[in-house]
Amino acid sequence: MPMIKQLVVFITLFVGQSAFSSEANKTAPVKFYVANFPPYAFINPVTPSGFFIDIIKAMAKHADHNGSLDIVPWKRAQRELLELKDKNPKLIFPLIRSAEREAQYRWIAEVFTDDLVLFVKNSEKREIIKLSDAIGLKIGVVGGSALLTELELGGKHQIEVAPDIDSCAKKLGMGRIDAWYVSRWVGVSTFKHVGLDAKNFRVSPAFHRMPISLAASLDTPESVIKLWEKAFKAIKDSGEYDAILKKWKESTGDS
Repeated sequence: MPMIKQLVVFITLFVGQSAFSSEANKTAPVKFYVANFPPYAFINPVTPSGFFIDIIKAMAKHADHNGSLDIVPWKRAQRELLELKDKNPKLIFPLIRSAEREAQYRWIAEVFTDDLVLFVKNSEKREIIKLSDAIGLKIGVVGGSALLTELELGGKHQIEVAPDIDSCAKKLGMGRIDAWYVSRWVGVSTFKHVGLDAKNFRVSPAFHRMPISLAASLDTPESVIKLWEKAFKAIKDSGEYDAILKKWKESTGDS
């Protein structure tokens, strides 16, 4: 699959009348920025799909709000929110909530928590129990990610920065990197997405868990923040969240 440069898709996010209709009608359409991170979000084959995509669609029915979905490289997605170029509400997902990012965004909902791990080929003889065990290996990681920041702050790892998640999986498969630092569910799903057999790779124990969130730019109106916070609570209370998670866990063989 060719690398995704940019895909803009208008999605009708308002469906019928919800409990939040009066709030939604007072706000401008929201723009969502997302990158290719299977199973959270990806193109299948030309339309957006994924766990986070389904979560946003379900939330939108409760929020009674419309907008657009912009799938762009991950560094650009973050830059669009941080530069505050326009006044329309801007949301981003799936974003790892880290100490370095805490003050850069408005945090709406912790949607999922995943294990951060290293994948290596089965032929790799080194046993990796903790991240420091990988010192000396060339580690692939997506540019602009919180995982890249973590490795850089450590200052001891040999890092290979990739433009997108698919490139990391392919480079590991071709032996161009020795290890891949990624969340476990994303790693397993991306192997499948690019046509690689996950059985050919070994995964480390989890180093730690990271919250993966829906966030907004700092200039997003408080009314929009509250609207989408309520929408997330609504899909949790209704059981929609659990149904969507079960669907994607089963489809990726992670149930």
